[in-house]
Amino acid sequence: MANIKVFIKKVSFFLSIPIILVSIILAFTNRKVEKIISGLNKDQSIKMLFMGDSHIQKGIIDSLIPNSANVAQNSESFYFTYFKIKKLFKSGVKVKSIYLGYSYHSISNYYEDFIFGQNSKFIAPKYFFILPNKQKIKMFVSNRDNLGLFVLNIIKDGLNPYNYYIGQYANKFKNTKANKSSMDKRLELQYLDGLNEISAINCHYFNAILELCRQNEVQLVLVNTPLHPYYKAKIPSKFVGKYEELIKIGKLQVINFNDLKLEPNSFIPDGDHVSSEGAILTTNELYKILNKTIVK
Repeated sequence: MANIKVFIKKVSFFLSIPIILVSIILAFTNRKVEKIISGLNKDQSIKMLFMGDSHIQKGIIDSLIPNSANVAQNSESFYFTYFKIKKLFKSGVKVKSIYLGYSYHSISNYYEDFIFGQNSKFIAPKYFFILPNKQKIKMFVSNRDNLGLFVLNIIKDGLNPYNYYIGQYANKFKNTKANKSSMDKRLELQYLDGLNEISAINCHYFNAILELCRQNEVQLVLVNTPLHPYYKAKIPSKFVGKYEELIKIGKLQVINFNDLKLEPNSFIPDGDHVSSEGAILTTNELYKILNKTIVK
């Protein structure tokens, strides 16, 4: 019995160290993140948020659009965006419009790998502390084979608020251009490997985002950033059909840049994202569209 008590004391001491460290990190992180949210909240000039995954993160330069903030993150599925919007609304952030990245890949189940699959350990930690407890448990269960790395990434991301769930414009791709081999690999990953289907999870949370915005009287506008013509032409029809169906059911406005003609060097090799040069052209075109549609 004495040996057991000694063992329990040693284990408790051993566990208390990381718990204390994590608590300190979280307290520090929460202050920094809340400061960012407070900035969004207090800046009454910010009327619109650009949200979504790397397509928005790389494609929309918010500094070129007055009264806006780009808070997109790479590999951010609608699942994470929903809880992110919910957190921002709960924190008192008030905007008139959310411009949400929406493309054909957004509803492919390849994206579920970033939620509960192999890539969850790299993406989910950014959002871990804004998830409900039930979802946190799911994250631990889905990452049980990589639990140590998952926890380490939670701590690492917590030290960097701009690598946390808030997000910002970022595009380091310069002097690049789309090429067929890279586009074919991208298409294979997203649509064509024989296993990819429509994602029930992301369709559900897409509709949940729509309802959340309606409840808070925030306009939701979809933004489909430019795609290289070769890439776009090879997207399977079932994804195009579902993409259009969700728009129609939700009666949503979509900005799709069909009239914007970009050269190959306006894209990164995968043809699915614009380069930094392409981001300037895309943002300028978006600004023109917004000036025509926003009621001031």
